[in-house]
Amino acid sequence: MQYVKADESIRNLVGNYRGGELILSPSFQRGYVWSAKQASKLIESILMSIPLPSIYLYELMGDSDKTVREVIDGKQRLTTIIHFVLEKSPWNNGKKFRLTSKYPDLNGKTFNELTVEQKKKIYGTKLRTIEIPSSIDPEMKYTLFERVNVGSVSLNPQEIRNCISRGHLNNWLNDMAESNTCVRLMGNVEKNKRMERQDALLRMCLIQSEWNGRDEIPHLTKTRLDKFMRRHTVIEDKDMEPMFKSVSTALKKALTIFGEDAFKSPKGFDSRSLVAVVSWLMNHEDLVTTNGLGDKLKESLDIAKSDLDFQSASTRTKAGAILHYLDECISERAIRRDPIRRYSRTFAQKLFSESTDKACAICSNQIHSFDDCDVDHRIPWALGGKTSADNAQLTHSRCNRQKGMQVEYNG
Repeated sequence: MQYVKADESIRNLVGNYRGGELILSPSFQRGYVWSAKQASKLIESILMSIPLPSIYLYELMGDSDKTVREVIDGKQRLTTIIHFVLEKSPWNNGKKFRLTSKYPDLNGKTFNELTVEQKKKIYGTKLRTIEIPSSIDPEMKYTLFERVNVGSVSLNPQEIRNCISRGHLNNWLNDMAESNTCVRLMGNVEKNKRMERQDALLRMCLIQSEWNGRDEIPHLTKTRLDKFMRRHTVIEDKDMEPMFKSVSTALKKALTIFGEDAFKSPKGFDSRSLVAVVSWLMNHEDLVTTNGLGDKLKESLDIAKSDLDFQSASTRTKAGAILHYLDECISERAIRRDPIRRYSRTFAQKLFSESTDKACAICSNQIHSFDDCDVDHRIPWALGGKTSADNAQLTHSRCNRQKGMQVEYNG
């Protein structure tokens, strides 16, 4: 194992924190949860020379000469110690950290109210730190992270991915998880399991990338998700944009069609159903969900989720059942969007040249120059309008931009 072990003084660790070289609250960690009594007992233990458990740190890769480390295990202890020394409240109540102790010479004291000897004792106390270098093999990183999680709350698989598979995909998962769309679909983040939203979004991304829509939906094992996340740390940002757009669009469709409460439950949110629905919508991204189809899809999801066989099935079987129920809603008369969305400039030139009045279909004023001309759909493309000559109309470029969508499509 490629650990780097050291005994570091509390003075040094506090200095690292103040210099931005020690991150106490990386995004994968939970917040500070210790009570004042627990925190005070830790400070007492230091003053009584009671040995403390090791602190696990992870070295971040960076461009600067400064070494930055994140706390992997031992966050509650380090947060307690550093906030006490800096006379800050780890509970964010705006008050100084005062000890709650049965010992009169400690009770109610802040760090600066301790004796010189007591402060020296705290500053000089050394903690065993075990550092995981950023240069180790990716497979080994996962193994180490899983095994060093010996604290009261271990990191789950997505929290580990978030920590060591950094990059554009990871940033997008975290940003998208906080988006208004996800908040409305997935409910209050406090009721969600730690990084549950990011885990669901990662599953959607993998399905978008690897499922052809015909075979059985991929088995989303932990190993498969780990490898997908690692592989995308080195993929160019621009190459992932189509995947992000597809997932984001499908999530918005899911919100429009199924509403805010379809995927919520007393325990948080129904991640499995949402992933299955989004997968189906991505596979049918050209489908126009107007004329009652959206209502049929919503009803089918309700039927699937109330099916007793569905409730007792495995995760993969449940996803397959939802896909089957949704497929049953599609008839031969279903309207699909034209794969070609925009009219070519060659066609626009022909239409402009052949027009007698050159009137804008939106404002009715004359279009004086082809440079100011655009071609719009009479029946909106999003509502199934074809990108064809008989559905074309001349407009001013500015009018077409400002018009926007007159009818918001359901998805």
